Amino acid sequence: MNGYEMTKREKISFVRAITKSIANELIEKIKSGKVPAEWNGHQLRFLLADKFEHERTSLMRRDRKARKSYWSDVYNNNL
Repeated sequence: MNGYEMTKREKISFVRAITKSIANELIEKIKSGKVPAEWNGHQLRFLLADKFEHERTSLMRRDRKARKSYWSDVYNNNL
């Protein structure tokens, strides 16, 4: 797709870094009281999904071929 393939180690490091970054951001918002007290797992799941959606690259948003290839890989590899 972009001419650069990540090694397994790079993929693992990337997943850990982006997940940790989002988790830390949301934990700070909870600690600071920005997240409403009445929220439960439903709203928190939605917020997490929104944060991960925001991290999706512009390539995946605008490139139909890239999205099609992605969904094919997800389906074919049972991801």
